Amino acid sequence: MNSNFMLSIMLGVAAIIVLRRLRSEHRPLGKRAFRIMLPILFLSPGLLLLLNGQVHLQQNETLLAILVGLAFSVPLIITTAYEKRDGRIYTKRNIGFLYFFVGILILRVILRSYLLQIEPQNMAVLLFIVASSYIIPWRLASYLKFKKMIKSDVSME
Repeated sequence: MNSNFMLSIMLGVAAIIVLRRLRSEHRPLGKRAFRIMLPILFLSPGLLLLLNGQVHLQQNETLLAILVGLAFSVPLIITTAYEKRDGRIYTKRNIGFLYFFVGILILRVILRSYLLQIEPQNMAVLLFIVASSYIIPWRLASYLKFKKMIKSDVSME
C-alpha cells in the first residue's frame, strides 16, 4: 500500500482516539469498564500479521519493538486517571495525555520513515508489536485504576 495512504489512516485513527478521549470526559463510564478494554479486542485482527509466512523478524528487533512499546505506555498510564462526579466515574481531564499521545504518534511516524529499508511486511509486524506493547499495558492499568475507583466508591457507601 501507498505510504501516504497508511499515514492518512494512522492520522485518522489518532484523530478518532483523541476525539473519543475528549468526549469521554463528559460521559460517565458506567460500572463495568467494558469500554476501557475494547482497544485490546480491536488489536485481535492484527494477530493475523504474525501468521504471515513472509515475515522474518530477528529476536533483537522484536525485543526492541516490545521495549519501545512499553516505554510509550508509561506516560499514558501516568496521565490516565478517573474521577467521581455526581456519583459517577468519568475520565479525568489531563492535557499531558494529549501531549504524550501526539508525541507517540510523531515518534511512530519518524520511526516509520527512518526504517524504510525494512521490508513492508516486517515493518507492519514491528509497528503492530509496538502498538500492542503500549496499548495492552496502558489499558490493563487503566482497568485496574477504574476498578480501584469502583472499590473505593463501594467502601464509601
